[in-house]
Amino acid sequence: MYVNENSEDFATFQDFLKKHSIKRCSPHESNRVNHASVLLLWNSKPPKRVKQFVEIGCGSGFVSFGLAKLYNLKGLGIDIQSDLKKSFEKGACLNGVEDQLDFLGMDISETRQRFQPESYDMCVFNPPHYISGRGERVRDKLRELSRTADVSLFERYSNSISYLLKTRGLFSCVIAPNNLEEWMLSFMHNQLYVKEMIPVYGNPQNDAQLLLIRGIKNSKSSFVKFKPAVFLK
Repeated sequence: MYVNENSEDFATFQDFLKKHSIKRCSPHESNRVNHASVLLLWNSKPPKRVKQFVEIGCGSGFVSFGLAKLYNLKGLGIDIQSDLKKSFEKGACLNGVEDQLDFLGMDISETRQRFQPESYDMCVFNPPHYISGRGERVRDKLRELSRTADVSLFERYSNSISYLLKTRGLFSCVIAPNNLEEWMLSFMHNQLYVKEMIPVYGNPQNDAQLLLIRGIKNSKSSFVKFKPAVFLK
């Protein structure tokens, strides 16, 4: 493994989670915890001014549980799979954060009808990485629902995130590198300004597998910092 500060910090974070495990109830293989989930939690360490967060596409709740448990935040998990509510609530109880978290089953296209604007300090999300018509189709229907979307995804997510975040609110996400151009255009269209990017490599000889992003709504500057890569063990 290539060694740098970010890689060492992420490895230390993984070791910490082994000793302070985040319990979850995953009813389906598509909701399992993977590297993207752990990377998103690592990338989403909040500054002190963050008190409430929303996670879009929360699945069975691993990242939301981590933010509540590790940083004492209150939050809301949103997922299109409404039947994950019981698993989310059971997982919250197992982690002792049931009083800090809520779950809402809905499509993000309903955001403006169901929320007041600028309600949250931080938004985190691990959106579908596969776009319909690009590459091989996911055959499992539940996996397809959680991992695949059409090209309207970028604008729908960005518009909802901008609506939910307070001015100067933070967003943190993990995306597929091949979707970066569309995400950047949608972010800027919705006054979401990327501040930091971290590429993630499985094999240092291959292309980056993932991109971690942090940004701010209505930032005064569009300056982007490309931070050292994370090389996975």
